[in-house]
Amino acid sequence: MERHDGVTLNLAVHNREELLHQLAGNLTDLAVMVRPPESMDTINESFAPHPYVIVAAPNHPLVGQRNVSLSALSDEAFVAREKGSDTWNSMQEGFAGRLSNMRIAMEIKSTETIKQAVIANMGIAFLSAHTVGLELQTGKLACSISKASRSCSIGM
Repeated sequence: MERHDGVTLNLAVHNREELLHQLAGNLTDLAVMVRPPESMDTINESFAPHPYVIVAAPNHPLVGQRNVSLSALSDEAFVAREKGSDTWNSMQEGFAGRLSNMRIAMEIKSTETIKQAVIANMGIAFLSAHTVGLELQTGKLACSISKASRSCSIGM
């Protein structure tokens, strides 16, 4: 915008469903998403890895444990993104199709609200590592599978 007079930017954050609607209706020019649509006439370009982490409040009992089993996680209350979001789909994939065994205590559309709920010890969450970096650095959140660090991703 600084380099080109007359260019305006309209930045909006949408879940996957709304973003697909925006793309289908030619209402947006550029989208950044985890899983680009395969059935649309779009150009998709991968540009960065997208790791996910399981985060908890720093005093949560899982913090510091290694190799936490899926059965142990199934006892935990998860604060999750809504069904159909890229984060939900990645969580489904990360839990190898066993997401139905997990206890989803809350579904929330806002990652920021999810982080605040986890900080308040209302559950744990599966989130993009890109969205929790500051909270991990400041000690507001911890990775539930290792002590708080920037290297606690579970892949993806």
